[in-house]
Amino acid sequence: MISVIICSRTVAQAEIVKLNVAETIGEAHECIILVNSDGALGIAECYNQGIELSKYEILCFMHDDVEMRSGNWGEIVVRTFMHNPKLGLLGIAGSKYKPVCPSSWYCDISSICCHYLQGFSHKASQDVYYLINPDESTLSQVASIDGCWMCTRKTIAQEIGFDSTLLKHFHGYDLDFSLAVGACWQIMVTFEILLRHSSEGKFGPIWFEEILKVHHKWIHRLPVFVGDVIPRDLAFEEERFFNKFKQQAIDAGIALEKLVPTCPVFFASRNAELMS
Repeated sequence: MISVIICSRTVAQAEIVKLNVAETIGEAHECIILVNSDGALGIAECYNQGIELSKYEILCFMHDDVEMRSGNWGEIVVRTFMHNPKLGLLGIAGSKYKPVCPSSWYCDISSICCHYLQGFSHKASQDVYYLINPDESTLSQVASIDGCWMCTRKTIAQEIGFDSTLLKHFHGYDLDFSLAVGACWQIMVTFEILLRHSSEGKFGPIWFEEILKVHHKWIHRLPVFVGDVIPRDLAFEEERFFNKFKQQAIDAGIALEKLVPTCPVFFASRNAELMS
């Protein structure tokens, strides 16, 4: 049994997602719709309200622009948690490596595990089908996941919650929650479920501010990696990611003199040589 928690921009969009869930989930469920049309609440606060209202053992947080394409996906979610007692967080896209360098839930395609359809709202483009399964398995362990669709145990959500004190907007919450859950539980990507996410990410000033907050909070845990990451390669990878982060700031029109000076704090404890 699953509580599906959706933070939506409009009642009409929420009803579309609710109907799609009812037609595809194949499991006893409830939909908790939190309409946040004026954006007064951040998604972390909305999700915390959803946790309080939920009644089932498994919680599924999903964006209101997600369309589930797999039938009986709820049965897959319940079975996956039942058969994997150490599993704390399940998604459809994740990264095996979360660097020290500021980034979203992933920083480079080489570490990604994913299975989903990507739509586009910021540019005219056809959907892209992503299937990256390096372990060739129905599940792959990762360090962090994409928050467009993610499931967890209610007991974990109640204990950890979303950091609405730190994060006031709609960015960084999935990375923050991943790092919190991953401290004690396994995080997995499932390849048995397919969905379509109709909008791509967008890196703007608020995204940079929120991501920097998350990295400052979790510097003591970063980097986090699972699988075959060779320690002697980490310094090279961090430098590469740092250069990518700077380019993202340039592309977004962010003044580097504002952001770049904040980055050495993330490198000082583990990668001081990169800043020389």
